[in-house]
Amino acid sequence: MVLRRLPSAGVLVASVVLVACVLWASSVAVNASTLRGQVEQRVVWLRALALGTESLERRSAIATEMRQSAQLEPPALSALDVWATATDLNDPAVLGATRTLTAAIRAQTGALSESLGSMWTSFNFMVGLLALLVAAALVLLVRSERTARALRESELETRRLSAVLLEDQHRHFREVLNLLPDGVLVMRGAELVFTNQVAASLVDSAHLRSLAVPRSAAADLPVVVSGARKVLNVSPPHDVVFDGAAATLYVFRDVTQARELELRVRLNDRLVAVGTLAAGVAHEINSPLAAALSSIGSAQDVLSAGTALSADDRRELDECLVDAKEGAARVATITRDLSGFMRSSEDVVEVVDLENVLTSTLNLLRGQLNRIEVVRRFHRAGFVRGNQARLAQVIVNLAVNAAQACQDRVGARLEVSARRVGERTLISFSDNGPGIPPEIQERIFDPFFTTKAPGQGTGLGLYISHNLVKGMGGELSVESAVGATTFVVSLEADASAAPQVA
Repeated sequence: MVLRRLPSAGVLVASVVLVACVLWASSVAVNASTLRGQVEQRVVWLRALALGTESLERRSAIATEMRQSAQLEPPALSALDVWATATDLNDPAVLGATRTLTAAIRAQTGALSESLGSMWTSFNFMVGLLALLVAAALVLLVRSERTARALRESELETRRLSAVLLEDQHRHFREVLNLLPDGVLVMRGAELVFTNQVAASLVDSAHLRSLAVPRSAAADLPVVVSGARKVLNVSPPHDVVFDGAAATLYVFRDVTQARELELRVRLNDRLVAVGTLAAGVAHEINSPLAAALSSIGSAQDVLSAGTALSADDRRELDECLVDAKEGAARVATITRDLSGFMRSSEDVVEVVDLENVLTSTLNLLRGQLNRIEVVRRFHRAGFVRGNQARLAQVIVNLAVNAAQACQDRVGARLEVSARRVGERTLISFSDNGPGIPPEIQERIFDPFFTTKAPGQGTGLGLYISHNLVKGMGGELSVESAVGATTFVVSLEADASAAPQVA
């Protein structure tokens, strides 16, 4: 653009200078014409003075012209009066006045002639300068036209090359999208403008548009293709320029096998948790069951005596029945807690009675936690949004991990608490074990990472717990220092949740 403007600017400057010169030349011509008229007038006066034949009336008219335009000095004016009124031009006094007046007029005529000569010299110079300016302007115009033509040709070539490069970019972009291992689809409004080869192989055209839904985070989307159920993980949309126009790009991948594997891992972990509970459950059921059987045996002994029941017999019989009923109720409670741990659906997020889940799960873990002090601080914990089975599984993993971490210490202690913070409920598992070194805290939720001795852990407990909490819309975090570790489960508090009371 700058190069294009330079010739035009030069032509403009030349044009301005040319106009100024023309105006100046015109002014010079006018002034020269005026000076020439003045010189010719004085020549006429000098001729009249030299001839000495003019009549008195003519001399009077000439004198009037001189006074109006000659600008004579006083001596010359006096001489003019003498000459104009003389009756005898040959009189010596008149001749002297004539010579004085002639000298003054000649001096003016010489000065005017010199000015006229200088003016014509300047005029000729300006005419030459004008000629040069006109030639320069013509050269600039020719160069300007050539430059403009070259710029137009360069611009056309640049546009052509840009179009070629842009087309190459579009082609390479498509090739890159086709090389990706994930499915890609591009939407422009409601129009599907592109799908890569992976997308076409994963999903038929009838289901592709259903994937193009605005979302703020990646999400799993179940679809049925050719009778087979698939799970696709779809990323949030990305605004892109595709084929030179704005469009929206979606990326997705088939995670069916990965999700099935995760489900198997979670189920296996649940079986491990059930196995962990088995010993404690057997002990918990055996004690009240034995008491109930003993009470029933005593009642049978009283009834089998075959005699009328005395008041003491009836009192003993009532005590046996009460003890048997309490033992049976205890067994029923343990069975209910265990069935609640197993029956909840994996994918359902519902309102969960937090205090009930914590109490029942810790009761089932009584055999595993019998070597440490367990402090419960979740009275009236309220309700949370979650899944009962998943939450119970997380409680088992975190409580057993805490017990294993501190069980060899004197005064081993686990505190389980719950409190409401804004719209969230925080469930804390705090132990006084050795703590987790800072350098490995960021890895404890990685799969297969464990600090236990070989054969004592799979490294999946915390990883699965983290995913289970995340699946319930919550977060699992850890805070640890030497001699203290706290795992915190954050879940959405239900609107019906009552504030926690310590």
